[in-house]
Amino acid sequence: MASDSGDRALGNLEGRVEEQSALVHPLHADITTGFQQVNNRIDKLVIAVLAIGSGVLAALIGIIATLLVMMAQDG
Repeated sequence: MASDSGDRALGNLEGRVEEQSALVHPLHADITTGFQQVNNRIDKLVIAVLAIGSGVLAALIGIIATLLVMMAQDG
């Protein structure tokens, strides 16, 4: 009798583990998809930051060149 209740309890636990496994797989897929979307957004943000930084650097180089030309004309 004791082994019947133990076997029944183990069978019940196995069923619950299978249910949990079936629920975890779609959640894992959803989380993976979400991370891919976040990674894509971060990639686009990094590209935007690099583009803005390059523009600022080009503007600074232009200002420095203009100042050097103006100093050369005065001197």
